[in-house]
Amino acid sequence: MNANASQLLELRLAAIRFAAQDINVYVFERGDGGELPPFEAGSHVDLHLGNGTVRQYSLCNDPAVRDRYEIAVLRQPTGRGGSKAWHELARCDATYRVSRPRNHFRLVDDRASFLLLAGGIGITPLLSMVHDLERRSAPYTLHYCARSEERVAFRKELDRAAVHGKVVFHLDQGPDANPLDLAGLLAHQNVGEHVYCCGPQPFIDAAAQASRDWREGFFHVECFTPVVPAPTPAPAAGSLASADAGGFTVALARSGRKVFVADGVSIAHALQVQGVNVPTSCEQGICGMCQVTYLEGTPEHHDMVLLDDEREQYLMACCARSRTPELVLDL
Repeated sequence: MNANASQLLELRLAAIRFAAQDINVYVFERGDGGELPPFEAGSHVDLHLGNGTVRQYSLCNDPAVRDRYEIAVLRQPTGRGGSKAWHELARCDATYRVSRPRNHFRLVDDRASFLLLAGGIGITPLLSMVHDLERRSAPYTLHYCARSEERVAFRKELDRAAVHGKVVFHLDQGPDANPLDLAGLLAHQNVGEHVYCCGPQPFIDAAAQASRDWREGFFHVECFTPVVPAPTPAPAAGSLASADAGGFTVALARSGRKVFVADGVSIAHALQVQGVNVPTSCEQGICGMCQVTYLEGTPEHHDMVLLDDEREQYLMACCARSRTPELVLDL
């Protein structure tokens, strides 16, 4: 499941095109123009920038198009440097190492209806969903919030759906300003309706708060903005005690090795120091790059990626702790 070196693709940057103010689209293809590994709507890839930096980007093109991966990057002067590198240094025909697509933002089955909420550059995974839902003839509505008309990306693609009332644009500024009333929109849940939300953290927080009365499992988010995970509540009396205070051990099932993870040190870092390859990027449990299968023990999860049923099999090595003295990993 991890994007290790053997799974990376060597792809050519085939095109760069303007999408909106401060937003460019980057198109990656195989050198021979052949098909790429398939992906589902909502998937993302890890892009290796050549200086040890890895960033995650949602794929925004139609999943049915098999010969390219497209990402959109917002220039963020106050970011961690990834967006600046793309906007200033990226050149067509250059080769980049790209992971195979992963998906922690997957659409549910065809019987559902969908309410898509995009804030700014958060439109990227939702655009691929629009393509997929159109092909399914599934019921959906996309509400796309942008600061101004100049910052609305993929306008031509979305206008075709907007004609049929499936896409509603919301602008914060300008003569046509019509900010989205999240509280009003999410006050009541339609039967079988799922929300998919992506955008800046305040936008996601507001949507989550507005949908707090919805049934569990019907609100889905994608976020690559670093956040501080909420603290895990202390175990109730009689439950498993956390081994975190004194550290714990991870046992590697394939090699038989055991590695001690001290208090304040991540599983990923402890393994990396011992020469075990565990790729990381965000180191805050939001990108999914360090996903590891565990076989025994009880993890204490702190990520924002895994669903409840996935947590019965996987953990994120950058932020998970242990409630048992030992965790056995499939490494």
